[in-house]
Amino acid sequence: MFEKFCSTFYYDEDRPRRVEGNKDNESFIATFSFAVIYLLWCLSLIEIFKGIAVKRHPSNKRKSRANAIDFHTLVKWLVVLFFLVCPGVLGWKASTIILIYFLFMNLFSYFYYHLWKYEPSTSEKPEVLHARATRRFVLFALSFLYSIIGFAAFFRGPWGAHIWFFECSMEKASIVDALAASAANAFTFTPGQFVPMTEFGFALLTAQVFYSFVFLAIILAVSLPARP
Repeated sequence: MFEKFCSTFYYDEDRPRRVEGNKDNESFIATFSFAVIYLLWCLSLIEIFKGIAVKRHPSNKRKSRANAIDFHTLVKWLVVLFFLVCPGVLGWKASTIILIYFLFMNLFSYFYYHLWKYEPSTSEKPEVLHARATRRFVLFALSFLYSIIGFAAFFRGPWGAHIWFFECSMEKASIVDALAASAANAFTFTPGQFVPMTEFGFALLTAQVFYSFVFLAIILAVSLPARP
């Protein structure tokens, strides 16, 4: 019933699918993993945008899908820039929940489409495939930069009190300092002047390093555009 609802509300061609010939090889862990991926896919705002766009302009599904992706990219950038400039303006708890959601789904979408989802080979011209891969790489670069800005927004909020930058708390730090600290930590370039002061601060910095590792070391390997 849940899958039927998703197939009518979302863009059906992108939804997670079981491999029919592989069901006999799957255990309960694989079944559970698929259910989790399906649930996260349904909770992704970009999938809703794609479903709406394709239903409004079904004559060119690819163009509608691409426009929905770009629109979602614009929305999430406006959200993170708003919280970077005005941290806690909606209340720190609400801001944190929204930022965590967008950062998590930012990572999940790339995991799903670059690693999880099977895409059969097509007979399109090599230059077309290259152009598509190049566009995906540009979106990938924007998403990685987005993660740096997202964590910078965290550093400027109350969580910044758990981290010191040049012997001062990161809470209410300047935008430039927050971006510099986030970029340094993302690339694991952390000088002695940028240190966690509590266990939570250490966990926050570790979470960003792990986030960056997944993007750079795993997803980037399958995101680079191939030459025709």
